[in-house]
Amino acid sequence: MPKRKSACLAAPLNGFMVPVVSWRPSLREFREFQETSRVTYIAPEVVKIQGQDWHCIKAYDVRDDQLGNFLLPMKYYPLWRRLVYGALFQEKMYEAWIRKTKGFAGKMLSAVGQELFNLRNMTGVRLVQYLLYRRLVLEELMKLRFENHEPVVHSLIEFGIRESRDWLFETFENAKKQGAIYLHLDPTDTRNKKEFGAS
Repeated sequence: MPKRKSACLAAPLNGFMVPVVSWRPSLREFREFQETSRVTYIAPEVVKIQGQDWHCIKAYDVRDDQLGNFLLPMKYYPLWRRLVYGALFQEKMYEAWIRKTKGFAGKMLSAVGQELFNLRNMTGVRLVQYLLYRRLVLEELMKLRFENHEPVVHSLIEFGIRESRDWLFETFENAKKQGAIYLHLDPTDTRNKKEFGAS
């Protein structure tokens, strides 16, 4: 159970921005995504704007054309890194399961074959969940306003809480039943490392 010294959010989560998904990409949709819509990022560099340090993230499309720069408040970088590498890991896992289950379509599968096919499908669903978060975070970063206080990136806070608690596939109601206290804690604060793990 979290200790009293834990750092709380200014406003606790009262719902999840990203719903639990059940859709998984087909092989055709996955290949199409990789060929037309995949976005890659290079390691962010630290820039100073209005006397404050930010991470500047450069995004590129599949043709290596630069899509733009996004500014990320410093304290969110560990969560951003977990999201980006998590999405990349799920994509590589899905590719591996596609190779493993190549030629399964239209065949009677053994129990082991069916289990492999199920694992591929589960990985596809996880990939979609990560990509939804990544898109939502980018949309939020593009709308950030430069003000005197550090902006709150709500989608990254939600991702940090859900991913660390293994709640990416839990509804808000179920997550609240499992541990409502975590919906009040700030995953970007180092005082909460015990609750959310090292980033």
